[in-house]
Amino acid sequence: MNILKKLFITCVMIACAGIAVPAFAATATIDVDQILAEYSKSKIAAAQFRTQEENLQKIVIEAQNKIKAASSPVEKQNIEKTYEARFNAQAERIKTEQMKKLQEIENDIFGAIEKVNNGKYDLILKKSATVYCPNDITDEVLRRLNTK
Repeated sequence: MNILKKLFITCVMIACAGIAVPAFAATATIDVDQILAEYSKSKIAAAQFRTQEENLQKIVIEAQNKIKAASSPVEKQNIEKTYEARFNAQAERIKTEQMKKLQEIENDIFGAIEKVNNGKYDLILKKSATVYCPNDITDEVLRRLNTK
């Protein structure tokens, strides 16, 4: 019985040591929402995305108006097919452009985080996922991103 008790205590101590070690790791946080809102390249991309969405809406409105003005069901169907193809092609092109732009922005952000970190932190978390962390590197990352 005494051996089992010692073994149990040893296992508990090992488990506690495993939990305590990461607590001593240097951690920092970053506010991703703030980065996306204040990064100049992200702002420009958001404006472009809004314009592209407005252009898609214009295609839909134009199609609706032409369908209303059509005189026969066959003509309406042809207009629908034409505009559907146009809309889908435009939407696919926009989606591809947006994915490329978002990937560029993501790469920029991760590159800036790496340069700001420079080995100082073992762990960098989203600010929204933490309760408390005194090391917030958001402003440093933004400064590096916006000075490019």
